[in-house]
Amino acid sequence: MGAAGIRAAHLAGPGPYVFEDPWALKLTSDLYRQLAERGELAGFFAGLGLTPLVGQVVGRARWNEDALEESLDQGAGQYVILGAGLDSFALRRRDLLDRLAVFELDHPDTQRYKLARLDELGITIDPRVHFVAVDFEEEDSRAALARSDLAANEPAFFSWLGVVTYLSHDDVMDTLVGIRAATCAGSQVALDYPIAPQELGEPDRALFESIRSSSAELGEPRRATHVPELLRREICDLGFECIEDLSSEEHRARFFANRSDGLGPYPQVRLARFRVV
Repeated sequence: MGAAGIRAAHLAGPGPYVFEDPWALKLTSDLYRQLAERGELAGFFAGLGLTPLVGQVVGRARWNEDALEESLDQGAGQYVILGAGLDSFALRRRDLLDRLAVFELDHPDTQRYKLARLDELGITIDPRVHFVAVDFEEEDSRAALARSDLAANEPAFFSWLGVVTYLSHDDVMDTLVGIRAATCAGSQVALDYPIAPQELGEPDRALFESIRSSSAELGEPRRATHVPELLRREICDLGFECIEDLSSEEHRARFFANRSDGLGPYPQVRLARFRVV
């Protein structure tokens, strides 16, 4: 709900917009809608010390969808969203659904809320959108995908955003092993991950500690961090090749150049894309 609220807050601002999600406010909770009606949504996130995450959330969404369209042009016909939350792709990008089957994997409670909210809004679910309820603490990604209609012999694009930061290192590796086993060569996975504090300068390290504290207060403690070179090597050892691994500076240059409002990515997080070989 918070991520959807952040996307809504970005779209309520003056622009230019890095990522436009007109469904975010409709899908999120009454709290965020009420804050938006009073013009207090951006101030709410600022008060929690989460303003630096606004750029990260909208930047990663734009990067992911650009990569998805590139993958689609290369032959992928399946889109798997791990930890989908209140993602609105299937509502925003109906233009792609004739070329793409969409699979949303998420916790049963989250999916129940989302489906109920869609029902309240009178939204009919496109038959090419599949909801797969899964508690990743109880079931691994391979087993969950095996229960779905995902075609293992056809390339897929896996989106795994805003999740790795809350997982242990072993859980991250186990999920990637499951993805590798559930799909074929040419499939891709896009993820964002936090780098280890020792890789940061002092100002960014202080910001990291502030964000980690604020996130824990919201009931979502952040867990493992990663050294980029080591993480890339470990993931490639699982049967992937690295397509790109964007630093926050590269992320800023791609989507936030020449802005005057200070909006930009969170310096502790990288965006990485891997292909199954």
